[in-house]
Amino acid sequence: MKNRTLLFLLATILINPHNVVAASKGSLAQCQSVQDQINYYTNLRRAGGSARTMESWKRSRQKQKDRFTKHNCKQWRNKLK
Repeated sequence: MKNRTLLFLLATILINPHNVVAASKGSLAQCQSVQDQINYYTNLRRAGGSARTMESWKRSRQKQKDRFTKHNCKQWRNKLK
């Protein structure tokens, strides 16, 4: 009985549209900082390096892209350098 009640509660929470978690909105300065980091790692990768170093830069760049998405920085895309 407890499992069914728990399952019902979880289903209700997931289905209810008011429980959607919105991404935090980053300021222009925060988003610019993240964009600068993405550009930094992009330029490093373009310059080349060992396979290990390139993979490290690739992972770091992806983390910054994830931050860009998390902070909803698309709203500033026209103002970012």
